[in-house]
Order: sequence, then C-alpha cells, then structure tokens
Amino acid sequence: MPLNFPSDTSAPYVDSVSGLKYIFNSAIGAWETAIQPPAVISDSAPNINIPGFLWWDSDSDELGGRLKVLYDDGTDKNWVDATPIPDPPTTFMAANAPNGANAGDLWYDTVDGRLYVWYDDTTSQQWVDASPSPDRGGRAFQSMISVGTSPPDGPKEGDLWFNSSEGNLFIYYTDVDSQQWVVCQSFDVVTDAVETLQTTGALQISGTAKNVNLSIRDASSTQAGVARLATTAEATAGTATDVALTPAALKEAIATYVSGTVEYATTAETAAGTHSSKAVTPAALAAALPALGTSNPTGTILEFASTTPPTGYLVCDGSAVSRTTQSALFSVIGTSFGVGNTSTTFNLPTLAHANAKLIYCIKT
Repeated sequence: MPLNFPSDTSAPYVDSVSGLKYIFNSAIGAWETAIQPPAVISDSAPNINIPGFLWWDSDSDELGGRLKVLYDDGTDKNWVDATPIPDPPTTFMAANAPNGANAGDLWYDTVDGRLYVWYDDTTSQQWVDASPSPDRGGRAFQSMISVGTSPPDGPKEGDLWFNSSEGNLFIYYTDVDSQQWVVCQSFDVVTDAVETLQTTGALQISGTAKNVNLSIRDASSTQAGVARLATTAEATAGTATDVALTPAALKEAIATYVSGTVEYATTAETAAGTHSSKAVTPAALAAALPALGTSNPTGTILEFASTTPPTGYLVCDGSAVSRTTQSALFSVIGTSFGVGNTSTTFNLPTLAHANAKLIYCIKT
C-alpha cells in the first residue's frame, strides 16, 4: 500500500497503519525506516503492527531480558516469547543444602565433595546426588571402583576392584555370615569351567585348553567331512579320491569315457571283411553268410530227412506265406509258384517226396 509522506522532511514520520517510523535521508533524497534492523529494545511492547518484527524486552524485574516476535495467528497479533533457552539454573557451593532452590539448580557440597541437582517430580522436591563417579570418603550408598594389584582397604558392599596383575574384576559381597571379594569376571573362568569338549560327525577339535580351535575335517572314504568339488579335468582324469562330482562334471566326463558312437557294418562290408572299426550285427552276418559260402542262398531247395524243416527253411507244400515276413524269399521266386491272395501273400513250390520220411525244403 503506498504511503503518503509529508512534505515537511525535517521531522520523523510515523505510519498510522504499520506503526513504523520513517526518517528522511537527505543523502539519497528519500524516506527510510528508522528501525535498522527491525528490532526494538524497550521495557514495554512497541507500537508496531507488522508480524515478524522483534522486540527485546529489557524489563529485568520479571524476565531479565527476553526476545519476542510479533506473531499473527489469523485472529490476534501478540508478542510471543522467542528466547529458546530458559533461565539458566543456579549453582550453589556450600556446606549445607541451600533453601529456595528451583528445579535444575546445582549444589556442590564442599564438605563431602559431592554434586547434587534439585529434582522436582511434581510430588516431592529433593537434592539428588549427580556425581558421575563415587568418592573415597563419605559415600552414602555409593559404590567405589579401584584398580590395583591388591584389594583396597575399608570396602563396602557393591564396591568394585580390578586386579591389574591378574586382569580379573571383583565385587565386594556381604551376607549374614561373611564379607568377601567375589570374582565377577575372569579370563580363566570360562576355560576352567569347561572340563571336556566332545564332537560328532565332521566337527573336530584342536589346540590347547585355553585356545581351542573348532574345524570341520576333510571327507574321505572312511569319515564324514567337507569335500571340494572336482574340476572337469579331474572328473575326466578319474584319479582323484578326495573330490566330489557335480552333475555337469559327471556328464562331461562320461562324454569323454564313451569315445564316440558305434557304426554298424553293412551286409556288403560284413561280407568283404575289410573294416576294423565297425561292428557287425546278427542280421548283417546272416545276410552275408551266403556270400561267404558258408550257407545256402535264399531259394535253395534241398531234401531233409525229417518231416519238420530246419531253421531258416519252409516245407515246399504250396502254402501261401506273407510277402512281408518272407520278403527275402519273395524277392527271389516272386509269384512263380502262385500269386497267393494277389496282394499280401505268395505261394511256395509244391514238391512231394516219394519217401514219406523225407521232405523238400526251400531256404527263406
């Protein structure tokens, strides 16, 4: 909002809305605020209406100097205490507890050398011992901590003593029958309390009584333990006895052990007998035997001294047989002795022997 400054620049101007005072600065030829910075020091609230301005209340009767800020909550404007730190507590040094203390006040007892704080729990007020460590004189329920090679004199229950020569911590304990220093921490307590250590399975123990080492043994063919996984080279070599195979390594090794696939020889190759790296099947061998001169060729007819033909032969009785089952014979004689059913069968030769104890047979 524009301000209507007076034409008379010799006197300060106070804005009736904001309460700010202005002074004409002849050096720059303009009005400027008389508050630099925007803080007022007085023992009563200044007549300023702009929120955010600061006022140092110098009234020492009640607050002893407090910083306040003009705050607008949307309904009213009020000077709000902005001093973040409360009044500091009072510290007393005397032989007797002071009177009229406030919560947080400190009192150093010059007789027993103890520090106390005035504590208010809303129900009662009292001086509470605030010394961080016990003393060595009038301790009043406080424990003492000492360090040395021998126990201190005049101990009370709860006192602690660290034996610097042994490295053990003791507490002074009293009961109805005795008073004594009782060890409450010792480097030897744990090892002395353990009489034996037993293990099962792959766990094993080594070392001394005070320096025990626990480990897992290596596995072998006679005892359980940990095993290293074999490399592909170790799996292929097949000589290591202290490693374990993974499925991948086993598969790789098997492929090495089985060196390739077997190739079977044909009938011609079987009959030729010149290959040294091929396998012969029973079928190829049987088919090659005629060419080797060690058996009769298919279609051979012979006399047989029995009424039952030998293996690989059929009786020449004109029967119709399967063109598929007897494909070798069909490829030799075809339908020369009968067409069978004209599609799936053909006929064998019809040869009746004069001697009833002999038959004619044909090689299939």
